[in-house]
Amino acid sequence: MIGNYVVRVSKVAILIFILRGGLWGQLTKENEIRRGAEDFLQTVSPLVYGGILESGSPYGGFPHFSIGLALNMVGKIDFINPVDTTSMLSFPGVFPFLIADIGLFSGFSAAPLIDGIGAIDILFRYIRAPNPNEAQITKVPSFLSYGVRIGILKDGLTTPGASLTWKHGRLGTLKVEPEDLQELEWAELDMKTNSVFLEVSKSLIFITPYIGIGRDWYAIDARYKELGQAEKAVEPQIKGSSGRTVIGVKLSLLLLKLYAEIGKYGNKTIVSAGFRAGI
Repeated sequence: MIGNYVVRVSKVAILIFILRGGLWGQLTKENEIRRGAEDFLQTVSPLVYGGILESGSPYGGFPHFSIGLALNMVGKIDFINPVDTTSMLSFPGVFPFLIADIGLFSGFSAAPLIDGIGAIDILFRYIRAPNPNEAQITKVPSFLSYGVRIGILKDGLTTPGASLTWKHGRLGTLKVEPEDLQELEWAELDMKTNSVFLEVSKSLIFITPYIGIGRDWYAIDARYKELGQAEKAVEPQIKGSSGRTVIGVKLSLLLLKLYAEIGKYGNKTIVSAGFRAGI
């Protein structure tokens, strides 16, 4: 009897060891992917949603609009490889993007020289992430955002321009594959952002300085696939937020507007520059 009891206990111990080992291995993989995703979030997200490149004054309703091209710039971007946390992956530190905004409603007037109250502008942005020249990155994401700017005041003879903006954006899938397919086949990261910021500006003939403050919230859905197994999600969703402060200047040349600004997004400093054309 004692011998049978020892055998049964041994079998149970071995089973528990196997199960714990498998669970520990899965948790370790999830933790590694989470660590890489969190670093990607902190490092890359400011380049995606950064750059206001517009003064605080609303457009003044339809048919006012602008379209343009701009760049968010920082030094070389390095982030932890989500499929191998002992190594790093890199992106070029320049993210070009297209911008297109249109005035929808001119707002209300409180006095002859005070108008633009409650004006509405619709905002769009598209970013295609630059080629990282990394063999392990097999899918490069693009980013599309849209938003609404609500006018507080239109820039006038006696008033500054001021507005409050909300934006929502989605970054397409970043796919990373390990160099050696021993356990993992791939990991994928999808990012979503929401931003709210307040901006004030004042036109000085051809030059308009502006300043903005706000906050950004972002979240990443991470997935991975092990060899011979079904796709799994990293739970819970990876989330974060950071404040933003931006100072910039607009130079107006008839229908062409040139912009330059510097912004602090969390612990990242982003330089942005670009142009818009419109009415």
